[in-house]
Amino acid sequence: GRFNLDHNVSDRMRTGFSVGLNRSINNRIQNDNNINGVLSTAVLVASDIPAFRADGTYAKDPGASTENPLAAAREPLISAINSRIIGTQYTEFEFIKNFVYRSTFGLDYLIFNDRTFFPTTTNTGRGVNGSAFAANAQDLNFNHISSFNYTKRFGEKHTLSGQAVAEY
Repeated sequence: GRFNLDHNVSDRMRTGFSVGLNRSINNRIQNDNNINGVLSTAVLVASDIPAFRADGTYAKDPGASTENPLAAAREPLISAINSRIIGTQYTEFEFIKNFVYRSTFGLDYLIFNDRTFFPTTTNTGRGVNGSAFAANAQDLNFNHISSFNYTKRFGEKHTLSGQAVAEY
């Protein structure tokens, strides 16, 4: 979501802020260049191997160590959750006619949460009695922009503008 607010404090002063909130959840499967990935195992497993054994467990090729493609698709938990807040606040002041100073402060706060779990029903988890991984990271950035702007209009067709900006 996003929220914006602008306010004219007086004829010569304006202020405002903007805040954006975002959260994304990415649930995915193993694939790409992974021998235990869904597509790799679907291609590698012999076509005469059933999906399940009679007891309901995942069938495996007795002559190979290839993962069951259904187990590769259904069993692992691979998830990433990202949350972000981006906000800015500005104040603008007209010192003299046509000469404006603007100060802007910004914040960007990002939180990453990655979770991975391979149960013993998968090749990756079987050899180590299950495998889990969790990682959290945070990133906080601030910035400030100061700008001076002069704009003068001459007649109906001519305008002179100049701007000086400092940002960090």
